[in-house]
Amino acid sequence: MNKKLFKLFLLISLLAIVSCSNKVTSSEKEEADYNTTYRIKEDNSTPITKEQILNILKSLNKFEVGGEIWDFSTITDLSKFYDYKGNIYNSVQLTSSTAGNASVNELVKKFKSELSLKLEEIGIYFPEDVTTWYGDPDSMRPLHLQFKLAVKDGYKPDDEIQQLFSNDLMIIFITKSKWK
Repeated sequence: MNKKLFKLFLLISLLAIVSCSNKVTSSEKEEADYNTTYRIKEDNSTPITKEQILNILKSLNKFEVGGEIWDFSTITDLSKFYDYKGNIYNSVQLTSSTAGNASVNELVKKFKSELSLKLEEIGIYFPEDVTTWYGDPDSMRPLHLQFKLAVKDGYKPDDEIQQLFSNDLMIIFITKSKWK
């Protein structure tokens, strides 16, 4: 009787081992589900490239406010947007080519409206308001615009420009005459 029970125990144990080795564990199944759901979504995302952003900036070559004109097409290094923290003079600085009567409020309004429309076409938006520093009325102190950019659903920045979306960005506007 003991031999029969022992043989039956061995048979059940072997069947259990074989059965377990053929099953997919829950973590393997979760990883397979993740790869199917999210990797496919990433692959279908529209890429955002450095060239697209530079082309948008080049299109703002005559950014005019109150008779002052700033040329965004001179921007060729996107890292200067976020690498200003160690040295503010390493930031994007745009000097007006003409003297005029520019208003800080008008400049910010135009910056957001014109740039946001063009950026939205390639999947980028401003998630919060633009912050201004300096640019005091009746002074020639350079205006510092600090802002963030975010990526819309269905878009994916390439590795080269990923930093733009994880940092505060800055542009410094230098005027030829006093701010209004």
